Amino acid sequence: MVNNFDNSQQASVEISQVQSQDSEQEKKGGMGVLFCVLTLISIRVSGGVIGISYAAEHIGFTLMFILQALYLPLGVLSCWMLLRAKDITGRASFSDLGIYSYGKAGIYIFNFLIALGNLGFVIIFLIVFGDISSNLLQRLGVDENSFWTTRLCTQGSLSIILLYLMLQKEIHNLRYVGLVQLCICLIFLVSFLIHSIKRDKPPTFDFDIAKTDIDVRFFAVLPTLFTSHGFQAAYFTAFSSLKNKTNRNGMLADFFGRLSILVIFNVTIFIAAALYGDEIKKNLLKSISTEDGILPALLETTFLFVPALAIPVIFFLGKEGALIIFDELTRKSYSKQNLVKQNKESSNSEMQDLENVANSEGRRDSKANSESDQANDTPSENPDASDKISEVRIINPKEYLNMKGVYYYIITITCYVVVLTLSITVQDVTFFFGVAGSTLGSFSLWIGPGSFYILSVHKEKVKLESKLEKFTYVSSFAYVIFGFMCLFGLNTFVILNKF
Repeated sequence: MVNNFDNSQQASVEISQVQSQDSEQEKKGGMGVLFCVLTLISIRVSGGVIGISYAAEHIGFTLMFILQALYLPLGVLSCWMLLRAKDITGRASFSDLGIYSYGKAGIYIFNFLIALGNLGFVIIFLIVFGDISSNLLQRLGVDENSFWTTRLCTQGSLSIILLYLMLQKEIHNLRYVGLVQLCICLIFLVSFLIHSIKRDKPPTFDFDIAKTDIDVRFFAVLPTLFTSHGFQAAYFTAFSSLKNKTNRNGMLADFFGRLSILVIFNVTIFIAAALYGDEIKKNLLKSISTEDGILPALLETTFLFVPALAIPVIFFLGKEGALIIFDELTRKSYSKQNLVKQNKESSNSEMQDLENVANSEGRRDSKANSESDQANDTPSENPDASDKISEVRIINPKEYLNMKGVYYYIITITCYVVVLTLSITVQDVTFFFGVAGSTLGSFSLWIGPGSFYILSVHKEKVKLESKLEKFTYVSSFAYVIFGFMCLFGLNTFVILNKF
């Protein structure tokens, strides 16, 4: 028995050394908290700036500000639930938490929604880029019916320029994209403010900014609020690229990312409301494009780079979901990882039992030792603990990168070609992605984090000793209930608003 314990203890030390080496290796790459913040901002700022003002006009400008302010702590709490679920289970991705909570179906459901939602945003941003480019070319005198103003030309050209960025395997390779995008957004906001002051028609609030009409359209535009502030679906992707993957760093990145877009969105809403009032279009740039002059043209030119720079980061999240699904279908990689994780937990339990027995042996008399030796001579029902421990490895959320390189590039390029083709051929994707946005938002913002935390607490039999843990546990139930209300309610209103 003592020999078994010594072997198990030695194997445990070896595994700890391997894990320590892996940790040191991870710290050589990755990004700091600042670049993690910029990555999170770049994921949502473009879509928010484009559509948040239109949503505010229908929700009510005052109520929109209140809802965004409320969503800041609610969003931070949502990410805290994800981090605590990670701590409890040792699983640091939506895929692994999905398998842990809902079985194999979880990995397909969550990654399908993540892929659908994010690739859908890429389609929208390609269309926005094409519309802005076409309008700028017409300002320069190019004929509206010319080939150069078509989506095939503008969006096709952009897709070739961005191809290298689209093929990147690590999101931290795109960290400078977020910095450039944020700088351009700030330039756009300053230029937008100057334009509002210098334009011939001065800004005015000749409408009731506190007015709110609770109707079908009110609920139909709420998904814009959720998706504009929704970091959760991309949170673990950004978190896994941190040099120091601590909860503190993760929470700092999330908080300052949310605070930054809260300021950017509300400044945009304020200026847009002053300029256009209740005549704001779904795409803010289309409101600007109706004006003549140098500043409107400068605004369009500046903002042209915002969707272009957002596309690589958002496409990365979408293709990652598709790659995980493909890898699970072909190699069962994530299922195997979770099986190994269960073996680790079982082995740890056996090691604790072995240690307890070894300690108790030292207190027994010679007769007890003799009986123990006889028991030790009998065949063990379970394999040696050291054999199981040698199989252990930490759950790797990037397991799909171990697939053959040719498969990685085939799936990535296929996703890219599909979104490009749809962006060129489909005229109106508002309804389709209204449904997709409502569904993804409900799962990733509310249902996922809440249910992951609840199930991890119950499955691991975690005692809720602190007030924070008890508050998080109760809040998780509220998140799940509210999430299902949003899932069915918002999709219903999106459909009713369409028909």
